[in-house]
Amino acid sequence: PPAPDHQYNYDFSFSGLKTAVGRYIHDQAANTSSLDPAHMAHIAAGFQEAVVEVLSVKLIEAARRAGCRHIAVAGGVAANSRLRARIQSAAGENGLFPHMPPISLCGDNAAMIAAAGFHELSAGRRSDLASDVYSRSPGM
Repeated sequence: PPAPDHQYNYDFSFSGLKTAVGRYIHDQAANTSSLDPAHMAHIAAGFQEAVVEVLSVKLIEAARRAGCRHIAVAGGVAANSRLRARIQSAAGENGLFPHMPPISLCGDNAAMIAAAGFHELSAGRRSDLASDVYSRSPGM
């Protein structure tokens, strides 16, 4: 870990990783008649492991530096069994208590937005494309 006075960066972006994997697959497909399913599974597993590593290390480090004993993982990403296992293990190694909802409650934001839109549409509420975007509606 960085020295205590170092400003630790908790930011992360997977766009570079996604681009690299996409290019690799594209190049492989161009150079062979088909991609081997076992090779594709290996690529997917490697991608997942890279993402799990970044998320778990940053979560544990953030909790450690903030003095938090309890950590939470929620949303669509919390449905990933590898991430759940890695955080359970890393939390235990660092004396932290992880909290994760049951997988059935780990909804993706897109699904939640679609559900909200469905209810708005069902209630007869409409917006045109010129409407502004608010994180909360004015009445909330």
